[in-house]
Amino acid sequence: MNQTRPEPPEGLDDVMVPPEPVLAPDHDPLGVEVALRVAHGVAGILPSPRPIGKRRRWVAPTAVEQRSGSGPDERDPQPLAGDMDALVGRRGWRTEIGLRRLLDRWPQIVGPVNAEHCRPAGFDDKVLVVRAESSTWAT
Repeated sequence: MNQTRPEPPEGLDDVMVPPEPVLAPDHDPLGVEVALRVAHGVAGILPSPRPIGKRRRWVAPTAVEQRSGSGPDERDPQPLAGDMDALVGRRGWRTEIGLRRLLDRWPQIVGPVNAEHCRPAGFDDKVLVVRAESSTWAT
């Protein structure tokens, strides 16, 4: 067999070109012979494969066992609004939260022009006290 090595491209003298593999006349390109030799060599060493056992039968869930289904149930995530509303009621925060919301939205509630000339000054016995710039704006 006469094989020649390819020449590196011009200007690239330091490029290494790998040699072509030498193929033996009895070479098995798929590697079946090597695989068979390995399998025969480890035949007595490896444990025998486990037999496939019986499959367990499916048993319908009992009435006590609760499983998920496609419909809603009490274990599904619930909105937080209901619990927050109950907490606000138990703690007596309804009035304070309502006043905070009123102060935050004052210009939207009374209008931007009125908001420039009058501001909430206090809250006493369910009455909002508003302070105006002048008597004209107070009326």
